[in-house]
Amino acid sequence: MDTEDARSFRGDLELAYRGPAEALVEADGGDRPDGELGAAIDEHFGSFEAFQKQLTTATATVQGSGWGVLAREPLGRRPVVEQVYDHHGNVGMNTTPLLVFGAWEHAYYLQYRHVRPDSVEKLWSLIDWNDVIARYDAARGA
Repeated sequence: MDTEDARSFRGDLELAYRGPAEALVEADGGDRPDGELGAAIDEHFGSFEAFQKQLTTATATVQGSGWGVLAREPLGRRPVVEQVYDHHGNVGMNTTPLLVFGAWEHAYYLQYRHVRPDSVEKLWSLIDWNDVIARYDAARGA
């Protein structure tokens, strides 16, 4: 791997596994966010269920391996869903990742085989929304 590829790979691992991925550790997680983040999701996605479907689809359909990402887009000051494939920097310009769902085969294969959507569905029950809300508040300067 040449130096530029190595930097890209390390940088994207930092994006994916540090910070937003830590929101997936709540043994008793799930449910849905409240407060400003909950209101922003309802406003910009139409409902929590519409957001949930969009992030699930982004994660389950990523080409190869990658992530589905809930991020805050600063220009529009709103939450957005992004799809990141492989380990390349194809994340939206200046967005701040808030929650990351991994779609890497090695992370789900032993338990879910090739049924990625089932592994994504399980992730919804693990979210620590307090962590995601804190990231959202920090990203918007609250």
